[in-house]
Amino acid sequence: DKVPQPYVVIEWIFCLVFTFELLLRIFVHRTKFLHMSGWQWNLFDSLVVGLQLIDQVVTTARVDASTVTSNLSIVRVVRVLRLFRIIRILRVVHFISDMNKIVYLVIGAVPTFFWTLILLWLLIYMVSVFLTQLGVDVQREDPDEKTKKDIEKMYSSVSQTMMGLFQCISGGIDWHEMLAPLRHRQPVVSVSAFAIYVAFAQLVMLNLVTGVFVQAAQKLKEEDTDEQLLRKVCKLFLMTDTSGTGAISWKEFENVLHTKEVQDLFQAIDVQPSQAECLFRLLDTDGSGELTAEEFVLGSLRLRGPAKAIDLAILQQDTLRYYESLGSAEYTDHIQAFRPSMPDTHVA
Repeated sequence: DKVPQPYVVIEWIFCLVFTFELLLRIFVHRTKFLHMSGWQWNLFDSLVVGLQLIDQVVTTARVDASTVTSNLSIVRVVRVLRLFRIIRILRVVHFISDMNKIVYLVIGAVPTFFWTLILLWLLIYMVSVFLTQLGVDVQREDPDEKTKKDIEKMYSSVSQTMMGLFQCISGGIDWHEMLAPLRHRQPVVSVSAFAIYVAFAQLVMLNLVTGVFVQAAQKLKEEDTDEQLLRKVCKLFLMTDTSGTGAISWKEFENVLHTKEVQDLFQAIDVQPSQAECLFRLLDTDGSGELTAEEFVLGSLRLRGPAKAIDLAILQQDTLRYYESLGSAEYTDHIQAFRPSMPDTHVA
């Protein structure tokens, strides 16, 4: 069918806009286009724009009706390219942060999903071998033609039985329907096998798999949050270091306290704006009055979340050394109180 002319014009407008935007990014970044941060999205955009260009050119070449009827391969190419154009929807993922996080979690859960399928397949396969053999025995012993047809339908092969068992735990069919042909002849064995299989698969395995998925998603979310915080802290340091000395003074830090970037950092590490000066002194580990890039970045990341065991051990060690440096007898009790819980470490 012939596409209306307004739709053709709109398609060409979008195609030219996307192409110009891609060429402009290539011109700005040049050789870094495929090596910079987010190069995967650059490659994806290049693929999408390239497919759209080919689609538009091939579609325009189909104007001649004789060409279309004489060369059906062009028609097939156009149909395939138009299917690929659907992936342009994924472009919006890059610009919506919440959707980007969801896609990141889905992609990260693919390995867990793969091993879950393997484990589920092994369970279904073992039960299917047993039930298929049971169905063959019932088919031989039962003279009822209806029962034989039902068994042939449900248990004709191991693969057929596996499909039925998967449908039993996924809502495809009710497991009572699959149990009915076997229950008449082997009630105890068949009912017991189905009850154990359904109970284990739904109450144990699927719930356990759900917990694994939630744990994996939570871990990926924490890793993604840490990476985003690292990028924000590095960007904030470059923004704050207006003098270009590679260090931040309290005056420079005070000038950016009202900015959104600093407020987001305070919220991420659970610090109130009124505690900014205390935070600055805490990050300034060498007491120079300035924060280097290492002090600012690593210190900010260390403050995020609860204290780790290594942090508590270091604090305890420093406290013990402080008491020992006082050299007074009145602190002997404090030293003895700390020593039993101290690890046997010798740090210079």
